[in-house]
Amino acid sequence: MFTKICLALLGCYEWASLPSLPPWRMLLPTWFPFNIYQTSSWARATLVPLIPIAEKKLVFKFTENLSFDEFYTKERVTDSFSTSLCGDWKSSLFLGMDYGFKAMERLGIVPFRERGLKEVTRWFLARVEESGDFSAIYPAMFYSILYMNKSVDVSDPILAKLLLALKRFFLETKDELVVQITLSPVWDSAFVLRSLVESGIEADQQALQKAGEWLVKKQVSLEGDWVYNVPSACGGGGWAFEFCNR
Repeated sequence: MFTKICLALLGCYEWASLPSLPPWRMLLPTWFPFNIYQTSSWARATLVPLIPIAEKKLVFKFTENLSFDEFYTKERVTDSFSTSLCGDWKSSLFLGMDYGFKAMERLGIVPFRERGLKEVTRWFLARVEESGDFSAIYPAMFYSILYMNKSVDVSDPILAKLLLALKRFFLETKDELVVQITLSPVWDSAFVLRSLVESGIEADQQALQKAGEWLVKKQVSLEGDWVYNVPSACGGGGWAFEFCNR
């Protein structure tokens, strides 16, 4: 799906062939099915900035001749997300809902559009880190930059912070530029530490002790969006993947 979204942004795929993301979804209460807090944290952080992008159907056409039609096994015009209602009932339900959303959009019926888009901005600004990181994964940060670029002046400090944060993902050599999907030192350290212990190394080794102490210091006790799905009496105590993701 991410590949098709990127192709749509380049004008090489139709937005109409992607799942609908109506802005009013931001306004659904937490008890309502399909509200944004029923998705995982990384998916939610990616979904929210995508809502205004999909609503505006942004296209950045760098050249008229840009095409990836050779990727398709059939005619591009027939490629569609909502192709058939056959399948299990869950697939049919979601496809049927998508048909309905697209029909409403064609008729100009998008309830609470402006309120939903304003909620995107409020929600995003309340969660972006002071460092400019937002979920600290490439998809969420990339879509956030596109969204903010169309929403604020290019001199806005938040946009500048987002760009600088994403630049930390760059691996640049003389011949190429590679963008990492994320930086995950906490995740990686925990896996390495566990692997070393399971390999037979004594847990009282100084290096392992220091690694464990470092991980304890990285524990996040702040409340996050997880509070919408757990008892209110439960305190924070999880770990992020990255340095700048709380």
